[in-house]
Amino acid sequence: MREHAAKLKPRGIEFDMHIGLNTGLVVVGRIGDDLTMEYTAMGDTVNLASRLQSMAAPGTIHVAESTYSLTEGYQLLGPGQAKTRLGASVVRGLTPFVGRTKELGHLADCYEQAKKGQGQVVGIVGEPGVGKSRLLLQMRETLPRGEHLYIEGGCFHYGNAVPYLPIMNVLRYYFGIDEGEPETSVKKKIEEKIGGLDQRLETILPPLHDIFSLKVEDEQYLKLDSPRMERRRPSSCPSLHQHRIEPRGKY
Repeated sequence: MREHAAKLKPRGIEFDMHIGLNTGLVVVGRIGDDLTMEYTAMGDTVNLASRLQSMAAPGTIHVAESTYSLTEGYQLLGPGQAKTRLGASVVRGLTPFVGRTKELGHLADCYEQAKKGQGQVVGIVGEPGVGKSRLLLQMRETLPRGEHLYIEGGCFHYGNAVPYLPIMNVLRYYFGIDEGEPETSVKKKIEEKIGGLDQRLETILPPLHDIFSLKVEDEQYLKLDSPRMERRRPSSCPSLHQHRIEPRGKY
């Protein structure tokens, strides 16, 4: 945020931010009425962060003692690649994985069935923290390298107002799109990836651009009415499902 604020100064705009950082449990809920309903975080953690922000001078960051104790001895160099708690744990180093032999065996059986062309859907259910993500990680590490393509996306209860959010996350992961990437770069990545699969798939570029809120230059697509646009988007595009966006033909 401070880097973006600094970019305004060459334009003659003096813009300094005062930031407060705090960590802890928060409650995410809806506020407002039916016309302006939105999600926001609430609770003591947020309130303390707000007080720290008001105390900070312009251009500085105030950090809560609890947050400082978690990061003491570390130097912040920049944003990392980890996007989840498990990803951060992988960077730090995981504890030995024990047990779950039965569950891993079941997942391995499903994978073998998928290799034979029998698509599989597996539901892993459990309370938070029991190791669902770790089980999936261990299963992936047992698979032969270069034999499969893995893509992932996430659902968030506060993102139900964003159309196609899970699909967008999956496609963003597949195309290698980073947060805040310029539109020209995003388009280039999508077009190169699709073109590398099959030239016939170029017909799905307009709906892909549309779903990422990129400028659509296909006049025929723009003339479609809403129902026909919906049918051409990735959630219901026959070409996309037929090729599964998987260059190795694996599922």
